[in-house]
Amino acid sequence: MDGDTLILAGTVPSADDRRELAEEAERLLGRGIARVRNQLRVALDAGEARGVYLQTFMCDYVSESQAAYAQAILRPTPISRPTSCAY
Repeated sequence: MDGDTLILAGTVPSADDRRELAEEAERLLGRGIARVRNQLRVALDAGEARGVYLQTFMCDYVSESQAAYAQAILRPTPISRPTSCAY
């Protein structure tokens, strides 16, 4: 805490964890906390390198067979981690 400002600091394993903690902190506003300063950092995954940002690509397939084909050919690499395909 710095006065009435809640400071989130440290390293978390993922961007989702950072976002979740920030949302929880925001719910505390008005309960003795006037502001939240989020200084949390996301730890680099083994496949990530400094300066390379994690991105989400979304594709729109016209059929289930196209989505299944895309899922079959997409393979994880050091900079991509396909998770699902849908139509």
